[in-house]
Amino acid sequence: MLVFNADDASKNSPVKGMSPVVPHEAEKIAAMEDLHQILIKRNEAILIYQAYAQATHSDDIIPLLRHGASIKETLRSAWQPLNIPKGWMPDSHSNWVVLDEFGKTCAMLEGYLPDQSKYAAYFTNEDNELLLDWKATEAYGTASFKELKMNSGNPDEIRGQLSIVEFYSAAWPEADYQSYRFVSPNREDSIWCYARKNEVSGTSLAEHIPNGEIIRSSQKKLKITLQLARGPADSLPNQWLIKEVLHFGWLAPKASPASHHRKKDKND
Repeated sequence: MLVFNADDASKNSPVKGMSPVVPHEAEKIAAMEDLHQILIKRNEAILIYQAYAQATHSDDIIPLLRHGASIKETLRSAWQPLNIPKGWMPDSHSNWVVLDEFGKTCAMLEGYLPDQSKYAAYFTNEDNELLLDWKATEAYGTASFKELKMNSGNPDEIRGQLSIVEFYSAAWPEADYQSYRFVSPNREDSIWCYARKNEVSGTSLAEHIPNGEIIRSSQKKLKITLQLARGPADSLPNQWLIKEVLHFGWLAPKASPASHHRKKDKND
């Protein structure tokens, strides 16, 4: 993951964490251009987040959001106003961190709300249009971890942090599964998840969280978005099968050109 803080821009320094070896010069130039274009948009991000924080109805925020039109119905049922006073604005020195996370260029605006609670808002800059990603910002899930602990809720799209923790049973034998601890975004709740070792979900997770004593001891946690499924009848309520890795990180991959064009139509 590449990280670049806006405060570094004036120092003419290279992107922090970037490998000096890039296979194709054109790809390197394109990646650097993407990072630069979003890096200089902190002030625009501040205005977008100000409007988002002060909105009183979900329809008001759709033009501000990545994929806004396509998640309209989800917003109407799941979005909650922040009830921020009209005079409030994010601090002009709010932290603006640009990331290349799992091949997706994005940025995070980090600061504090009037009640001193912390926010971290994800932004993308696709086709040179800066938009807030609501699902990543709010760590949206189709079910809460409290529901999942009780073996209830819709497990189709769940964001959290995943780490290897060994916990097996007759229903989940180590020969067939790799076990994980899946922690809620607020770090208050967790469930057990299992990936079949011979399936795509299991092999892709093994590439990003390799098993081994060093990794286990460091308790490496990976932000991820999963589709889960209920386990065998003799499973514990808080044990779930990893049906599919929807994407690594909380930010979804870039939409197709057709769907992105539809998203930009604010009358949709």
